[in-house]
Amino acid sequence: MAAVKATPVASFILLVLLWTGRNQVPAVISGLMVLPVVWENLTQGIRSTDQQLLEEENVAAADAFVALTDRDEDNLIISLYAMQQGIAKVVAKSNRQNYAGIAHAAGLDSVISPKLITAGQILQVVRGMQNSKGSVMNALYKIADGHAEAMEFVANETTRYQGVPLKELKLKKGILIAVLVHDGRIIIPDGSAVISAGDTVIIVSRSHGILDINDIYDDALLDLGGVQ
Repeated sequence: MAAVKATPVASFILLVLLWTGRNQVPAVISGLMVLPVVWENLTQGIRSTDQQLLEEENVAAADAFVALTDRDEDNLIISLYAMQQGIAKVVAKSNRQNYAGIAHAAGLDSVISPKLITAGQILQVVRGMQNSKGSVMNALYKIADGHAEAMEFVANETTRYQGVPLKELKLKKGILIAVLVHDGRIIIPDGSAVISAGDTVIIVSRSHGILDINDIYDDALLDLGGVQ
């Protein structure tokens, strides 16, 4: 379209005279002069359709906004627009992991990936089948762009070192006992906290081979320390 606008009118007239004859010159030249304006308005209208639709739906008045279209790019752009409108909770769907980092850098914290959620659910089931006799894994989440896992276990009679203060336990490298839930109370554990049967234990791990809560202990170090 820029080439059409930049080409001198005289050149168009000569071309039309050669191709169509003098009777068609006024109509063809008029069409060519109007075409860039029509094209620009059309493309601008297409680009602004989503924004106009969101404005017509009064998105700014919403408490939360979730973008779930089939295009990751559209989800991120629309979500950023929703953030600009002051919506407190904005969630975007993105199957591409590299987009999540871009979204976070732009201030969009909640980016979900159906692929990762599905993989996590499958992995949780598989690990549960592999560990049918140990502690129950209630949930598993991939965090830190897939570089770590957060797991929720329920301690039972098979859980070792119950009643032993955490400061006396030797955990494998990259393991963190992040939260304990004891008798309905949420505890951010310190060194004096202990794990008891029935407790919910949330563990963060940088490794990916944790099947059971007992897998977090470094038994070699525990034997040296005398913990039973």
